[in-house]
Order: sequence, then C-alpha cells, then structure tokens
Amino acid sequence: MKTTMIDNDARRLQTITEKVFGTKLHSKRRSRPEVDARFIFSLIMKERGYGSTKLGRLLNKNHATIIHYWKNAEWYLKSDADLRRKYSQIQQEFYESLDSLNVFNKAMFERKIDVLEKKNKQCILDSKDLKLEVEQLREEVKPYRQYKEILDLVIERAR
Repeated sequence: MKTTMIDNDARRLQTITEKVFGTKLHSKRRSRPEVDARFIFSLIMKERGYGSTKLGRLLNKNHATIIHYWKNAEWYLKSDADLRRKYSQIQQEFYESLDSLNVFNKAMFERKIDVLEKKNKQCILDSKDLKLEVEQLREEVKPYRQYKEILDLVIERAR
C-alpha cells in the first residue's frame, strides 16, 4: 500500500477513534480509554490490510503489543459490551467516510474515462488516416514493382 494511503486511512481513523473515546491515540497513558482506543484502531487497520510493524510505528508501540491486541480481540469484544458498541460505531463511521470518498473518486474517474474515450476516438481516426496514406503509397509504388527482383538481387550481392 502506498504511504499516502496509509497516512490518509490512519488520520481518518485516528480522528474518529479519538472523538469516540475522548482521548488521544498517541498518549503514553495506559488507562482503559487509551488502551481501548489503540486496540480498536489497530483492529480496524488490520481489516484494511495493515501489518503489526506498521501499526506499531503509527501508535509508538512495539509490534508485539499490536499482535497481543489481535490475539485477544475476540474475547475483548465478546466480554465488554461498551467496547463492542464503540468498535461498531467507529467501524461504521470509518467505512462510511471511505464510501463518501469513493463517490468523489467515482466522479473523477468518470471524467477521466470521458477524456480517454475522446482520445481513443481520435486514435481510431488517426489510424484510418494512416491506413489511407499507406494505400496511397502502395499505389504510387506499383509502377516500380517490376524492379523489385533487381533490387533484391542487388541487396543480396551487396552483402
């Protein structure tokens, strides 16, 4: 994944997570809200395909901490209803924000497609023009075809 994608995803998810928990992800505190915020952040980023090393760097934690979050995720979410509710809320807000970006990107891609279709039509017209030009050149060369055998012979002997 590209670094800018990671940064954008991380920033977007960080903002949502900090808003829901009312805390900072990069806080060095080890109280429940800070730990839970980092836990949910790492879990959602894992869903997006990010690894423990990268997430450890993003959160200023050892990658083993991230792996610990992941290994215990099912139990944490099953046993803590408030954590499960916050996880669902953050996950929903994050993925909805991605959907709104995709709508924007869809419009941008449609414009790009229109431009490319116009270029493609121009290439087809240019190709037709070149085919006509080739045919005209072939017609111009026809009278000289009688000399082809002589030209081939000269080329062969000149080697």
